[in-house]
Amino acid sequence: MTQNFWNAPTLKDAGDGKILIGQTGGSPIPANILGCGINVTNGANSISLDTISTGNDFVKISSQTASASTFIDFTGLSSTYQMYIVEMSDMQPGTNGRILYMRTSTNNGSSYDAGASDYSWNNIGSDLGSVRSGADSIDSKIEILGRTNDELGADPNETHSQTVWIFNPSSLSYTRLIGIGEYLTTSGNSFLMISGGQRKSTTAVNAVRFIMSSGTIDSGVFTLYGAKA
Repeated sequence: MTQNFWNAPTLKDAGDGKILIGQTGGSPIPANILGCGINVTNGANSISLDTISTGNDFVKISSQTASASTFIDFTGLSSTYQMYIVEMSDMQPGTNGRILYMRTSTNNGSSYDAGASDYSWNNIGSDLGSVRSGADSIDSKIEILGRTNDELGADPNETHSQTVWIFNPSSLSYTRLIGIGEYLTTSGNSFLMISGGQRKSTTAVNAVRFIMSSGTIDSGVFTLYGAKA
């Protein structure tokens, strides 16, 4: 409060979450303290202002829109984030009957690991009350969405959505991931799928690629988020 004359103000309107603002004359005015990332504390004959966290531990990093794209890449993964999340919405392959794959890179996208035994994966899903699963302990990719005999449809309105969590890719251990998605099969059935996999190497991963089993990713929005520890 400034050194103005305090004319016996009524403080009934000043309560929790308010601060008194001095005027050039008369009573100070109580004002709201808004959620602006500032912590107000009482000091010795003063007020201390400290910045506080306001949810910045979960950050949108980048977004890409597929348009007859051969692949979608995200580079620059680092130890800044403990976990990365990729959200895919309204995705569709360019050709009917495809599966979405994922691969990783250790040189920030100059090349992507595609050796015959680089990955292992498993998945389980259901449509019309029927549960089916698949797995491979040595493969050149991770099957993220779609599976043999339950491939992605590409007819009008057959779009697909999924969330993929990539855990601590910068650590010197196998990079692991989980995906949960819903899509329409080539038969037009709604298929709910949970997938999991790992890059079988202790080298830090700093880029990921999403690619169809063949053909292009015709459409869809891919958004990368980072989550701090």
